[in-house]
Amino acid sequence: MAKRGGRALRAVLVGIAAALLGLPFAAGAGAARLSLSGKALPGMAGAGLLVLAMYALSGLQGALMTAGVAVALVAASRAGMPPVRAAACAAAAAMAGALLGLFEGPGILALTAKDLEQVLSQYPEALFPSALRNEVATLLVYLSPGTGAVQMTAGAAVATAFYRAIGGPGLEAREEIRLGLLPAWIVIAALVVLLLPALQGDLPERLTANVLVFMTAPYFAVGASVAGALFRTGPAMVFPALFVAIIAPPAAMAAIVLAGVLDTWLDFRKRIRSRSERPPL
Repeated sequence: MAKRGGRALRAVLVGIAAALLGLPFAAGAGAARLSLSGKALPGMAGAGLLVLAMYALSGLQGALMTAGVAVALVAASRAGMPPVRAAACAAAAAMAGALLGLFEGPGILALTAKDLEQVLSQYPEALFPSALRNEVATLLVYLSPGTGAVQMTAGAAVATAFYRAIGGPGLEAREEIRLGLLPAWIVIAALVVLLLPALQGDLPERLTANVLVFMTAPYFAVGASVAGALFRTGPAMVFPALFVAIIAPPAAMAAIVLAGVLDTWLDFRKRIRSRSERPPL
């Protein structure tokens, strides 16, 4: 009974996290679970109702993202993919839905100052002065494609976890997060564009900045996996890391992202495992 209650609590917490990142992620996971419930007609009807509900709440973009996440998770489950690959497929499908939804109007990939003004204006002037509010809004609009892609990547990962938490079949195999050389070369090329004056300009700089913002998401995930492998070697590493994260969060995040980038060549997790498995002298 206690184990069942723990699973239920985990499903609720993960579902809340998915909804906070965007209702289409939670709804997409739910639609995928209904589609694979074992009762074809009621399950598909329930999934269709969820997509229609998201259309009523969030418009065309929300409905397309919900459908994309659901289709990706169903396909990944039938193909027996591990959760990491399933989340990547769900993120790609969500981005495709968001891009198609731009035909109806701006959304998660194209924030406007008007959209942000409605959110930022809720903060009191004493805590969030209007001058600072305008600067933040301008920066968020400038980086909106990149930050939107980061949100969808995180949302797809949590939606995959929610799908598994509510009993979604498949996706049982485990796999380490590894990005390979191509994403690393994309980051290097983006940095070259920023550093070379001949390649600079409003459009190239904005595209490059958004690419770099987006690439922090997968590399943060890899870096977090490296940190987890390091922490498992002994509790002594946890407390210094927490101290740095509390007093200097930007430095801690930068260190995690850098570890993710360097892991492409240095394979930190393999080195950590080999050191921990080495017999004592």
